Amino acid sequence: MWSDTALMLSVAKKSASELLLNLLTRSHGLRTCSLKLDRSDIQLLLPGCELEITGKISGIAGLVDVQINDVAHGVTSERNDDPAILIVRHLNETITDMVPPNEPYQSLFSASTCIVQAMEIEDPRWPIHFVHWEIALLEALGYMRRFRRCRSDYRHGEAIYISPRSGKVVSRQEAGAFLDRLRPVPSLLMGAQNGSLADVQRSLDLVTMLLEEFVCPDLGTERLWDTRDQISELINDLDHIPGVQDARKPKRIDADERKRRLSAMRRLMVGCRKFAPV
Repeated sequence: MWSDTALMLSVAKKSASELLLNLLTRSHGLRTCSLKLDRSDIQLLLPGCELEITGKISGIAGLVDVQINDVAHGVTSERNDDPAILIVRHLNETITDMVPPNEPYQSLFSASTCIVQAMEIEDPRWPIHFVHWEIALLEALGYMRRFRRCRSDYRHGEAIYISPRSGKVVSRQEAGAFLDRLRPVPSLLMGAQNGSLADVQRSLDLVTMLLEEFVCPDLGTERLWDTRDQISELINDLDHIPGVQDARKPKRIDADERKRRLSAMRRLMVGCRKFAPV
């Protein structure tokens, strides 16, 4: 028996007396759990709600029998295109497909609860929380180590760049003559807690590149998720993030322009393979 705090990613009816919950727990990682409906005091389970649970391994491999002790938060909207619903759906799709089960990821759990709560209270700064969540996802998958090695240079005012060819992260000094073949790394990916709408958009573009060119091929995942594209479009439609001053109003990037930029990036990667910079 163990007790834990969990974020409910999804729920499905297994039978008339049993539900299957997909839970991201604080200390026990991603778990598929069985909830028996033989109690009259079962509380309403909203998408993205936080649960205090007691669990024990059942006789079925990988399945955990849980008892819910408390329920908090959750998204109340019933619209499929509501931003909060899209966020919870994206968390469920991405974590289920990419994160190994049964292993605790404290940063990912904290970032997941943070973005869901931001959506629940309609926090206008939710795009920043979403970038922080994507960073936590990359951290859980082991792809943030490449940024960590340059954080000292960044804190001392050095600009940081990433190679589209290899994904290696270097300082401006290390880049040398190959600087024009590298992409600048936005401050949010170097640990900044705040950023403008333009910073968010640049961060999402860079994470898209990392996912498509490195993470998904390594994991054997062939595509990104439509839900993430919808979230990116919602962010792209914003004029600004309240409380954050943009140096200039960011240019709106439509889906065709985003595809054009990714295509140009891939051509750059092919050109970079002729050299051996970083």
